[in-house]
Amino acid sequence: GALPSLLAEQQQVAHQLAQLSASIDAAKPREERARNLIDALSDVKENWSGEMERLQDSFGTLLGDAVLVAALAVYLAPQHEREVEPALERWSALLRECGVPINPATLPMAVSVLATRQEERRWFGYRGFAEDTVTRLRVMVLMSTRRPILLLDPLQQMTRWLRTSLL
Repeated sequence: GALPSLLAEQQQVAHQLAQLSASIDAAKPREERARNLIDALSDVKENWSGEMERLQDSFGTLLGDAVLVAALAVYLAPQHEREVEPALERWSALLRECGVPINPATLPMAVSVLATRQEERRWFGYRGFAEDTVTRLRVMVLMSTRRPILLLDPLQQMTRWLRTSLL
């Protein structure tokens, strides 16, 4: 009597073992997908952490950067390029003396705030147009305004650019 019950129990255990083995085999692809997802999410977390760190660093210079960009757009946009750099340097020094921190990369950052990359590519595809930061910022201000602007353009550079980029 004991042998048939042991054999039946052995078959039952073997059947359960086969089921567990099949379950483990079925779970392996899911485990692999889960590991891949965890790896991908850890990369995203690193990217977001880096971006958060950069934003926190730039938050401290936000006021000075805004003042500098506003001054550039309002006061320096109509000036000749050779007058813009020294004025920006003087204003930057004055802001620092007043204890207002500024980011050295304010001007390139201002260009990226005023337009998307797609708009920049469309606007600056014209080959005859200077692409220095000050000129780019002037174009961004021109294209972002809703008011009519009087353009003094003795070299006709802006006029040619407007015709080719807007038509």
